[in-house]
Amino acid sequence: MTVNGASPGAAAPAARSAQIEQAIGANPAGMRLQEISGALLEYYAIHGRLPAALAELQSLPDLDQPLNLVSPTSGKPYGYAPQGLKSPTDTREIVVYDIASDASGLRYVILLRRPRAREAAATWVDRIPEAKFQQYVR
Repeated sequence: MTVNGASPGAAAPAARSAQIEQAIGANPAGMRLQEISGALLEYYAIHGRLPAALAELQSLPDLDQPLNLVSPTSGKPYGYAPQGLKSPTDTREIVVYDIASDASGLRYVILLRRPRAREAAATWVDRIPEAKFQQYVR
């Protein structure tokens, strides 16, 4: 059943989208890493590999403005491991990370799943406990 051309559940996705936008706006570290994450995926799609340094992302033609590669949490440039930090329990790799954990013992990271079979590369921005971060190795 529809009301005025809208399905009954139409308001729920709109409300959820507004909540997501509000959460992202209230989280500058997450927002910054989302922008870097998108640029990493674009670079990977164009070049078939990750850049040797994060600064190479600045050369992407689709950037509206330069990427900020400094963490608002630590005030230091993000760590970058193009070869990936690997975990024995996760098939994804950490490729970008905050140099230090925050006051609550969590660290922002970008996780990458490299392309496989018919799937493209994918990234996730996450905030993980320091102990979990320490399980990832080069």
